[in-house]
Amino acid sequence: MVRSFVILALVLSTSAVNAGPKDEIIATDKAFSALSVARGSNAAFLAYMADDARVFGTGSEPPIFGKAEAEKRFKTSGNGDPKLNVLSWTPDNAEASSDGTLGYSDGHWLFEGAPDKKGTRLQLTGHYETVWRKTGPRLEIHRRHGHDRSAAEGKHFALMGYTASAMTRCRIALRS
Repeated sequence: MVRSFVILALVLSTSAVNAGPKDEIIATDKAFSALSVARGSNAAFLAYMADDARVFGTGSEPPIFGKAEAEKRFKTSGNGDPKLNVLSWTPDNAEASSDGTLGYSDGHWLFEGAPDKKGTRLQLTGHYETVWRKTGPRLEIHRRHGHDRSAAEGKHFALMGYTASAMTRCRIALRS
């Protein structure tokens, strides 16, 4: 049993080491989501955010500009407790520069709120885009935007602000 686990761990770590930049972004995004489910979204975001990250689409709250601001805001947020609220996501797509220093992922997220008195959990779904930047040996969130599916068509693009231009610059950089 232990031997099987060691062999599996070696295979998985070898796969990650040999993965290309696009695969690294997908693997990082999946690990980011797994951490959100296990320890809460606040802990996951703080673990993966660059110091100068910008996070858009945080409900009725203004965008988060930087990790220090995220730390302050998360102290009063109830969304970070995985026993009450669970935020998870699955990447559908990723692109990366050939050297792996810049890329993006996008996919679908699911938020499940704490059960109400009847035991019913609020469920929201939507789409997200994350711009990843490699800092040293690891990928960090440079920009993140999420919107829920109930938003009026096109409204989420108005909310994206800086993120839209960051995604455009990222796509241009990937093509060159």
